[in-house]
Amino acid sequence: MEIPEGNRVEKDRPRVLIVDDDPDCRRVLTIHLTEQGYDISEATEGDQAVRSVDRDGADVVILEILLKDSDGFEVLERLRATEATPSVILLSSSTGVDYRLRGLHAGASDYITKPFDASEVAARVAIVLRQRSEIHKARSEAALDPASGLFTRSSFERLFHQEVAVAKRYRQPVALVLLDADGLVKVNSRFGWIIGNHYIEALGSAIAETCRASDIGARLGGGEFGVLLPETNMAGVAQFLIRLWQTLATARVHIPLGRHSIKVSASMGYAVFGAHAEDAAALWNAAVESLAHAKQIPGVSTERRLSA
Repeated sequence: MEIPEGNRVEKDRPRVLIVDDDPDCRRVLTIHLTEQGYDISEATEGDQAVRSVDRDGADVVILEILLKDSDGFEVLERLRATEATPSVILLSSSTGVDYRLRGLHAGASDYITKPFDASEVAARVAIVLRQRSEIHKARSEAALDPASGLFTRSSFERLFHQEVAVAKRYRQPVALVLLDADGLVKVNSRFGWIIGNHYIEALGSAIAETCRASDIGARLGGGEFGVLLPETNMAGVAQFLIRLWQTLATARVHIPLGRHSIKVSASMGYAVFGAHAEDAAALWNAAVESLAHAKQIPGVSTERRLSA
């Protein structure tokens, strides 16, 4: 797996998408942010915004929550699920704390109420871009595990502490998923370490396929893996785990000179910063405890554990 690049952070002109059905709002923001050197594009409704990000990418999306023809929170979720995984700053005329908390818990990087000061919006955009740049730099310096194609444990631990520090500073959620390959010791014992390595490769490929560009997957050692999901709340981590479980449902390791294959599976535990823990150590311990509980329930799918 290639090192995630944080999507276009290294461009000369970071790309900002403004999503608002108010033409005056779009005009003010476009003029001010263009003066700051950003590449600006506009959208008036959710589908158009998602298509724009899918086609051209974006570093930051400024999204009006109360769009006339779209559910802003649904648009936020769809934007966060795109390959570009842009940082999203929410705009709203609502000053209610419920809207603010719902948006931040759903993965928004910031929340600004209308009427706004265009200079403040520009400052918030600069902060979010600086945050993305710091994360990109850390990832570009990280090492990869040759067997799985994911990050090494040492790189993952460094990125883990950095991501938790960012989440704490900006009051954002971040989810940690820990996985343990089921039956790897038996696979190595019966078929040899070469087949065991293929098993690890298959699990690593499933994790890489499920991860967004902003997610951080790593092999921690043996059959243990970790995934860090920035700006991801409980609902987001549940969606990730179900997608991973669905990917693993078809993963197989074929046995040479044989007519059968081995099903690839893993036990999974998770924890979310802000929901289960308030610091890095507590987040890690909560995920370890969750994984230990999952391993005590053999034969129960991730999908059923999440709905329990």
